[in-house]
Amino acid sequence: MILQLDTSLLKKIDNLSLNQLLFLNLVLNYNQKNHQDVTAIVSQVSNNEIQDLINNNYISYKEIDKGLPYEPTNTLLSLVNYNHEFDRFYNLYPTYVTRPDGTKGFLKGNKKKCEEQYKKIVKQIDSELLYNCLLKDVEQKTMTGKLGYMKTMWKWLTQCEWEVIEDQLITESETINTIAYGTKLL
Repeated sequence: MILQLDTSLLKKIDNLSLNQLLFLNLVLNYNQKNHQDVTAIVSQVSNNEIQDLINNNYISYKEIDKGLPYEPTNTLLSLVNYNHEFDRFYNLYPTYVTRPDGTKGFLKGNKKKCEEQYKKIVKQIDSELLYNCLLKDVEQKTMTGKLGYMKTMWKWLTQCEWEVIEDQLITESETINTIAYGTKLL
């Protein structure tokens, strides 16, 4: 099992132990499944460390039969700053486009659902990568005159459009970093 940790919380929260950092990341990533590895990790976190996070208002606990008993509080979410990242993404996304048939297509519907989907995605990949993929997509479609074919934000997020563009970004960065034989001046 591979876990990605947001280590920026170490700078934002004083006296945060590594166990608490790991636990906060599990809560933020909603990885509290009944998975053997997660259970083994959580068992290493003491009740005192978890209670300290609750007392400092970083997480809340709810007794429920099924689902996630620990949830991030607004205090923790403000430290992670998901809303600012989504606002930046939202502002970059085109509001409307003129479709090839001449009609206007509005692209920013379902803002709340888009924000929820964005948060799910950002827990798996870097928000800066997602932003750069959108920027590249808008630039390419604008340069080629195909902005009218831009998908709505909801479809762009749910259909993982950034994955294709991510591959393009990786390929472009590799070709820029590769110096062909005989092209370097001495």
